[in-house]
Amino acid sequence: MAQELQTADFERQNQNLKLGILGIFFAGLFLLAIGAGFFLFKGANSEDLQIISGENTQSNQEIMVHIDGAVNNPGVYSLASNARVGDAVTLAGGLSSQADTTRINLAAKLTDGQKIKILVNNKEMQEHAISKLKNAKISLSQIVFCKIKNIDGWIRDYGPTFIINDKTNQKAMVKWVFNAWGNKYEELKQDNEIPHEMNKLLNVQIFEPKIVLEGGSIEVNGTGTVITTEQCLLNKNRNPRLGKEQI
Repeated sequence: MAQELQTADFERQNQNLKLGILGIFFAGLFLLAIGAGFFLFKGANSEDLQIISGENTQSNQEIMVHIDGAVNNPGVYSLASNARVGDAVTLAGGLSSQADTTRINLAAKLTDGQKIKILVNNKEMQEHAISKLKNAKISLSQIVFCKIKNIDGWIRDYGPTFIINDKTNQKAMVKWVFNAWGNKYEELKQDNEIPHEMNKLLNVQIFEPKIVLEGGSIEVNGTGTVITTEQCLLNKNRNPRLGKEQI
């Protein structure tokens, strides 16, 4: 019996000794890791540590933008590639007293080489536009003239809305009904057909919900949210037969 107790006690001591050795081994590894980390960080100079991001590297590139309209110093300016409209306005001396701040998004990103499509009634109008663009030192390489007869130049309100299919990445057009701001200007209603004429050139899928809507009466964020007002869409001179739920 005494011999069995002695053997059991010896085994416990042996097991405790093994655990102690393992503990010392892992503790040594832990201290070694801390020491190595401290050495690496202490040995690095501040000049050797760099934070590199796509946005920061792009900011070294420049784009050229032409700023015109209700600013104090219109002209062509060079800005960083990640600049916003507000930065361009600041370079142009800020907004003038005639500026309508409700029609400008100062947070919008600027784009270099963006393709712009301009509606012109005829060749004479196109030549006039080219002359104006050249005088402003704007490159014509990204300008496309579309000869489509139009009565009023405010395409924001009678033009189509473009949408993108998230799965196929295909572009489509939504053609709204334009009734010249509640049947105020009979001659301007001819511009209601311009989206159809545009699609003869674009040849994309077109949706026509038969809703009277000006482009300026909505604000979208590109992810499914639309902001509008009852005063526009539910006005009796726009959509008298449609209610809020139907819209």
